[in-house]
Amino acid sequence: MKKLITLISIISCCNCYCQTIPFRFKNENIEKSRNLLPVDFDSNQLLNQYSDSIGIFKARAEAAKSKNYYHKFEKALLDIHKEREEKITNLFIIKNEKLLNDLNNATSLSDIEKLRNEIEDAEKEKRKAYKDNNIFLRYAQEMNYKALNFNNFQLFPVRNAVGAQMYYDNYLTDKKSKFLKNTLVSLSSEGSKASIFNELYADYFGPLRVGVGVLLSNTNNDPTDSDSISSQKDAVQRLLGGGGNTTFSLSYPLLGYTDSQNAFSFKLITAPKFAVDIPKIGTSSDKSSTNLDLGFEGSIYYSGLLDILTIYSNFRIGYVTGNKYFYENLIKTDSKSFFFNQASIGIAINSTFRIGYNYFWGNQFVKDNFPATFSLTIVPN
Repeated sequence: MKKLITLISIISCCNCYCQTIPFRFKNENIEKSRNLLPVDFDSNQLLNQYSDSIGIFKARAEAAKSKNYYHKFEKALLDIHKEREEKITNLFIIKNEKLLNDLNNATSLSDIEKLRNEIEDAEKEKRKAYKDNNIFLRYAQEMNYKALNFNNFQLFPVRNAVGAQMYYDNYLTDKKSKFLKNTLVSLSSEGSKASIFNELYADYFGPLRVGVGVLLSNTNNDPTDSDSISSQKDAVQRLLGGGGNTTFSLSYPLLGYTDSQNAFSFKLITAPKFAVDIPKIGTSSDKSSTNLDLGFEGSIYYSGLLDILTIYSNFRIGYVTGNKYFYENLIKTDSKSFFFNQASIGIAINSTFRIGYNYFWGNQFVKDNFPATFSLTIVPN
């Protein structure tokens, strides 16, 4: 009972995903990118500047029918970015000329030092102004992504880092990291072993998404098990939980489709993972094992009209290989690479409660060690 209560407490604090794709449903899709706009920016400026633009509420309704809506906003944002950039440049040209002129006319060392500090502060202020103004450029790239991808099946749907973030998260953010954003909570079939995989950090390099994660798991304490069996159970649980106690992931979008109402979505990515088991960190082994999981991941969901129920499915097709210690820990005597595939299907209630069926398949080793399971996940919004 104590273990069950602990497990429920852990799950209640975590978003549970078994793939690299941050799995977001329609009623979680808040257009947070609007919060990135500078505080001095009037959101009506987009519509006021272009007389042929329709009202904001009507425009959102028309988005379902016309991609021209997004292109209009993209053009408006690009024009605003260019106009503000020219103003920033001209403002600091005048300001720097004045400061340099005052510096040339300065007579005391204290005045010279003071003006030099003001010039340095002006440069920092200019760099910050340019950086803040680039938010309009990012927002324009978001509109471009929506114009190209919403209600349109796309091969290689991502072209830049902004598009990549839109593909995975459905919105832009200026936060550098979100702890527990992408977490997998796993139990073995015996129910006595648990592991928590957390992607600590993720970033975007062009269309590529790079993530770094860690795995925490309890070691096997069954007194009836031999040391080799105990090590095998630990290794199987870590492979199920994420691959190893330190994991590096790389993903690239291959296919994407989201309807204009964001009620139905399908995504497919290539997602290789490299994992390292550091000895004595959540593992009973004193040898460092490594493994490489070359795989593809996909997700699909369909939300009802009222956004209460969502039917979802996700899957991963993977081919796993590793060093000799990886196979030794698994007691895989042939030391050969193997296919390790997984799929889940379920229903979500208000995107908070998720009931799913999880199935694993591959060779005989996978069948023997990874039985199908049912899961209940609590995901706080």
